Amino acid sequence: MSTLLNRLVVVFGNPRSEDPTAYIQEIGRLLAQYNNATQQRAADYLVATFKPTYNEPWPLPSSIVSACVDAQEAITPNSKLDTDKNFYSTEAYSAAYRTLRNPANAEMVHSAGKDRWLNGLFNFVLRNQRMPTWAEAEKRIVPHSQFVERAANGEVNMGALHNELFQLANTMVARNTKLTDNIIHGVRDEP
Repeated sequence: MSTLLNRLVVVFGNPRSEDPTAYIQEIGRLLAQYNNATQQRAADYLVATFKPTYNEPWPLPSSIVSACVDAQEAITPNSKLDTDKNFYSTEAYSAAYRTLRNPANAEMVHSAGKDRWLNGLFNFVLRNQRMPTWAEAEKRIVPHSQFVERAANGEVNMGALHNELFQLANTMVARNTKLTDNIIHGVRDEP
C-alpha cells in the first residue's frame, strides 16, 4: 500500500466500498507515479483539510490525485511546461481535453458542466496543466463563471463598455455550452 493510502487508512479507516482492498489498490495504481515525499505532503494536506461525513467518509480519488499534483508542484515548481510558450499550442489544448476526459476527473467535470463553469475549468487546466482542487474551483473558477453568467443575462451594469462586455460574456457562455457538448457529451470537435 502506498504511503499516502496507508496514512488515510490510519486516520479515516477503510474506505466504504464493496471491496475496500480492491478500491485501495485501484487508487494506489493512480498514485504509483508519485514519489514518497510527494505522497507524504499530499497526505499531510488531506489529513489536515478533509472533513469526513457520513456520505463521504473518505477523500474522493480525484481529490487524492489533485493533492498529489499540488504536492509535486510545490516540491518541484519547475516541473510544469513553460506556459508562456505552450499555452495556446495544439499540444496544450489536447492535454487539457485528455485531462478533462479522464474518468478520474469525471465528478468535477460533470459538476462544472451541470453548473455552467466548464469553460473556467478548461482554462484552469490549460494554464496550470492539472485539475484544480475543489477548494480552488470554489474560490477561483465558480465565482468568475457565475459573474460571466450574470453579465450575459444582462444582470450586471458594465458601464461605458457594456455592449462590448455583454457580447464577450455571451461568447464565453456559448463556449461553455460547446465545451459541455465536446467533453461531457463525447463530441470530438476540439476547438
